[in-house]
Amino acid sequence: MTLRAVIKAGGSKGIDRDAVATLVAEVARLDEIVLVHGASGETDRIAAVVDGLRELGAEIEAWDDGFAVTGTGGLRGGVLDAQGDHRLAMMGAVAGLASRDGVEVIGMDAAAISYPDFLEDMRALEALA
Repeated sequence: MTLRAVIKAGGSKGIDRDAVATLVAEVARLDEIVLVHGASGETDRIAAVVDGLRELGAEIEAWDDGFAVTGTGGLRGGVLDAQGDHRLAMMGAVAGLASRDGVEVIGMDAAAISYPDFLEDMRALEALA
């Protein structure tokens, strides 16, 4: 297992914090280790991402300003509660594509907060696969 990337969330040189959860769902299917840091002040969201992905079968560990994901080649799947958060809803949908059994996202409609066409675009991508 090798370190694939270190991702800095937020700030002028980091990726958009809103994109981190969705990116991590995809990373969980790889056979690599990815570290995400720089999400200070986001402890509730870090906990939600870590708890949600762990429930779906991810090997993930939290710390104060981020987390480490060790890819296991795929997620098991299951149920993810978006808790009204558009980022968690989109993370759950992407995790579903990377999972063995699929993911039921409770509160998927929250994705429309930042990406009104998200479900339509996801269906189009599934049709291409």
